[in-house]
Amino acid sequence: MEAQRIQPIDLLRTLGQKYQHMRNDLHHLSRDSGPHRRLGHKLDEITGHFERLLGEWVRDESLRTHWREFFHGREAPPDEPAVPASPVFKGRTEAGAIVIVRPAPDGYDIIVDGALLDRGTASWNFDPDIRTPIRIADRTYEEIFDAPPIAIAALRQFILGGEPPWPWARELIEDGLIDTELALTSRGRRRLT
Repeated sequence: MEAQRIQPIDLLRTLGQKYQHMRNDLHHLSRDSGPHRRLGHKLDEITGHFERLLGEWVRDESLRTHWREFFHGREAPPDEPAVPASPVFKGRTEAGAIVIVRPAPDGYDIIVDGALLDRGTASWNFDPDIRTPIRIADRTYEEIFDAPPIAIAALRQFILGGEPPWPWARELIEDGLIDTELALTSRGRRRLT
């Protein structure tokens, strides 16, 4: 059973609601008071966090504008972006066919060249030490990865105690190398070895 995944949409909504609540509180404080200044600094921090998340997760400028309108209390929140379940395996045959094994609510989906081939309850618990090629649906696949080398380098530094790879979080999650809480996955361990 897949753990509850934190979606960027939930984080953006939470920050927007928190900002709106605190902004309302700010109007009830004397402008020159210490609490007013402290709350103003908190609002600046929330705005910075919101903008950083927006830049990382929302590519479309019109969708960013919609999120900013929500943040300032002028519109309802959008229903995007949603991050699909990260793959537990992605591979390619010698002929170039691509397979993705992705968690689904009741098991796993096997997607070949963009089409759902099978939905099953079989356990696709790929060991971090598994070596390819592997057989899936009567074909042999070599594991492939999509995250760019600079994202992998940032991930390696993070694992060694460096800064979180925030600029590359989207790419690393979409490639199934980390989860939404920046924890290394089995696929991520295989990529780093």
